[in-house]
Amino acid sequence: MIPDYLPDAGDLINAPERAHLAMLSTAAHLAEQALLIEYPNLGEVYAPIEVRQQPLLLSAYLIAQRTTELRGLIAWHQTALEAAIHRALSHKSDCDDDLPF
Repeated sequence: MIPDYLPDAGDLINAPERAHLAMLSTAAHLAEQALLIEYPNLGEVYAPIEVRQQPLLLSAYLIAQRTTELRGLIAWHQTALEAAIHRALSHKSDCDDDLPF
């Protein structure tokens, strides 16, 4: 399995949190895949009475849903981070013209 995003050394210099976000995204993906293997019917909608009788299935379903949400949030954060770094680097290059000597 290849993670959604694997930062290189340059990425980590600009934003060290990328390492932790990549690990978190990969761990969330693996957890979701393991739950789907263990409970192949997680995608089905269950009646409330069934859910109360099967708390393990409900918790597995909720965890799988939250890992999907988490991975989406991480991807959104990565996009915002890229934009912020791009703005900062372009601003820095604009300011390099003002050399003190």
